Amino acid sequence: MTNKAKSLWFSAIVLSAVCASGAVHAQAYPSRAITVVVPYAAGGSTDVSARALADEMSKSLGATVVVENKPGAGGFIAATHVAKAPKDGYTLLYSNGGMTAINPNLYNKLPYSVSDFTPISGVVKFPYTVNANNNIPVKTVAELVAYAKSKPEGVTIGTVGLGTQTHLVSEWLGRALGFKVNAIHYKGTSQSSIDLIAGRIDFMIDGLSTAVTMHNADKLHIVASLGQERTSILPKGVETFTEAGHPELFSYADFGLMAPAGTPAEAIDKLHTAVVAALKSPSMVEKMEVRGEVAMPSATPADYGKFIAAETERWGAIIKPMGIKMD
Repeated sequence: MTNKAKSLWFSAIVLSAVCASGAVHAQAYPSRAITVVVPYAAGGSTDVSARALADEMSKSLGATVVVENKPGAGGFIAATHVAKAPKDGYTLLYSNGGMTAINPNLYNKLPYSVSDFTPISGVVKFPYTVNANNNIPVKTVAELVAYAKSKPEGVTIGTVGLGTQTHLVSEWLGRALGFKVNAIHYKGTSQSSIDLIAGRIDFMIDGLSTAVTMHNADKLHIVASLGQERTSILPKGVETFTEAGHPELFSYADFGLMAPAGTPAEAIDKLHTAVVAALKSPSMVEKMEVRGEVAMPSATPADYGKFIAAETERWGAIIKPMGIKMD
């Protein structure tokens, strides 16, 4: 092969590679599987919710959406993983309010920043509940306040850990309603539930779905819901704090979808559309009702960002008087 022929052959290879590269970059999003990173272990309520969303999003996106569980360190592992992922729309974070609105007000240092992410949309939320062991004669908010105030040494309330939302809610209720709280921290709801049922603690803060299951089994009773609205699975006769005259006392575990900051707007818009469509699907609506979840789709990705900012401000005002800070 002559030098000229070699040159032409090399130029053709380079041109072919450039064209192939351009074709890859020109492919419409999404062209491969999308991963949703969940900050909790497989099998839990959050994981179940995320998988239901992923299944529905796959249908409208025309691409597989899979869930990857990265539990531990209060969501830090999942958050930092996604923050460092390629900004291409293929690695997403199933975030929650603890990660986005509470942690920035609570921790002196975080391994991630909310600005490391681009909001896509809110997904679902479910209210927390105040539950009592069956030896406590408390069935309403008024009775809760009267009972707690009759205990100058304070009432014991089980939480899932120091600095968690359940801990902050318990302290907040005591401050707002004028009674002393002795928070008892557990590593999870299973152990705190055992102690509540056994009568070793007075009350416990828990998510609606698991609380309803145990309430209906007569293992404990729900005193009140911290939801602003009544969900279909809330037992008849159980009031919300809003219905009891305390509309300012509300708290949810809320979840949303976020991507690494810098992800192309085209991908963000398609993902947002897919989330909204998923939350309207009859299958998803039925699953949410069974779990006591409330859909919270954002009108636009920017609106989800505004929601996060508002929640950050609200929780800042709640946490500051407590003087709680975490390293």
